[in-house]
Amino acid sequence: MYLAIVTLVPGSGTDDIDINAQMLVDLLWAGALTTDRIEHISAAAFPDRIEFGIFLHAGDQLHADRLARSISDRACRTAPLLRGFRPS
Repeated sequence: MYLAIVTLVPGSGTDDIDINAQMLVDLLWAGALTTDRIEHISAAAFPDRIEFGIFLHAGDQLHADRLARSISDRACRTAPLLRGFRPS
């Protein structure tokens, strides 16, 4: 199992961050696929960014990092609260 860390930042024109850590965790789980092989998600919300860590079952750290990026991209596309955010 590997830990991958992702930081999301608001794009230009995105309103102030109005999301807490538990909401982010719930959004990530709601969009999760069984093929993501997620074990655990933790998150923290700050005034200028959102950070989360995902424990994933993956072959190596590079695969875990790519999978976490894919998960975050999907969440930013599908969750209305995250529209306008992007991984940094």
